[in-house]
Amino acid sequence: MTTTEIKTACLLAGIYMTRMLGLFLIFPTFSLLANNLQGSTPFKIGLALGIYSLSQAVLQIPAGMLSDIIGRKKVLYGGLTFFFIGSVLAANTRDIDVLIIARLLQGMGAVSAVCLAYVADSISADQRSKAMVIIGLAIGSSFILSFILGSLIADAWGLGGLFATTACLAAMAIVFAYLLPTPKQTLAVFNWSDLIKGAMNWQLLQVNLQVAVLHMMLSASFFLIPILLKAGELADNSLMSLYVPAILIAFVAIGPIIRTSRESSATRLPVFWAVFALALLLFSLADAFVDSWWFIAVLALFFFAFTFIEAVLPARLFQLAKTTSRGTTSGIFSVYQYGGSFLGGLLGAKLYTTLSQNAILSDAFYFLAMLTTVVAIATFIIQKKG
Repeated sequence: MTTTEIKTACLLAGIYMTRMLGLFLIFPTFSLLANNLQGSTPFKIGLALGIYSLSQAVLQIPAGMLSDIIGRKKVLYGGLTFFFIGSVLAANTRDIDVLIIARLLQGMGAVSAVCLAYVADSISADQRSKAMVIIGLAIGSSFILSFILGSLIADAWGLGGLFATTACLAAMAIVFAYLLPTPKQTLAVFNWSDLIKGAMNWQLLQVNLQVAVLHMMLSASFFLIPILLKAGELADNSLMSLYVPAILIAFVAIGPIIRTSRESSATRLPVFWAVFALALLLFSLADAFVDSWWFIAVLALFFFAFTFIEAVLPARLFQLAKTTSRGTTSGIFSVYQYGGSFLGGLLGAKLYTTLSQNAILSDAFYFLAMLTTVVAIATFIIQKKG
């Protein structure tokens, strides 16, 4: 890679990292802290959690289209500015309705597809895989950091501190965008046929549906897990002492598997969906969490399966996508990803309001495990037929 390509990859990785931190930073504690806001209800908390992803889902394709017409950097500036304004508003409110609006503004910074297109514009074809490795490492690191920092910041400064941190990250992302070299891009009118073909392709649809379900399960789980812990034997344990060991164990365990199975990774998806379902099923045994290491082991299994699926699906996507329509394909993929996160927040809230009345909140994880098992079976059948 040339010096310019390395600079571009690292700056894009920085933008990705701040965006992913903005998505995941609040996950460990949001459902508990938001309960103290004026006017909060389980539904509104779930809406505040998920509307960020809904806004992202709705705007990914339009943002990609606009970047084709007016240029990547202009769209990056606009999206990251919305992200910053929403973060500042969220940090300074104590009202759940205002927070919902703030999260909507945050989500309007829909730049994931634009960043992927930036890679294609700025980095030579034979070096793009290296650039994606750099970006992938940044995303993985942000995932770990979000659960470490999220718990620390929440303990010290509460929900306002979490969003103030996100505002600082947004400001950093704007600086990264300013420092990006101008891409070698030919401005053009968006080709609707690429969008239609990408949306209707059966193989791409399989990948998109899987990422939607994956992020729906993640959002729903992290709406319910903090509440489940607070009501159980581990209520006195800090969330950081539970989350961090689990994430580190999963991160260390999954690395060798991904590195040694690049060619066959997609064929292992049904197995890892089954492992993911098993982890969700084990969460239903909330009464058994009398020892912190039992919970850590289950959560590590959850992240182990999630991380593998999360890494393999984009790789599979770009195996199937045409070189000339990667931006459109990644935009559609992002719509499903963030749409799944939005639905997951609402699903978590619905399960909580329905099941907590009968003191059987842990049964919510039976339902999530059942849905995930269906995906595992469907993926296995499709692979056998394909």
